[in-house]
Amino acid sequence: MGGAEQAALDRRFMAAAIRLSRRNACRTATNPSVGTII
Repeated sequence: MGGAEQAALDRRFMAAAIRLSRRNACRTATNPSVGTII
C-alpha cells in the first residue's frame, strides 16, 4: 500500500472514530468521549 492510500485509509478510520466518540458526547462525566476502531 502506497503512502497516499495509507493516508486515505487513516483519514477514513479517524473519521469513523470521531463519529463514534460524538455518539456519547456529554454522557461520560469527567472522562473524555473516545471512539476506538479495532
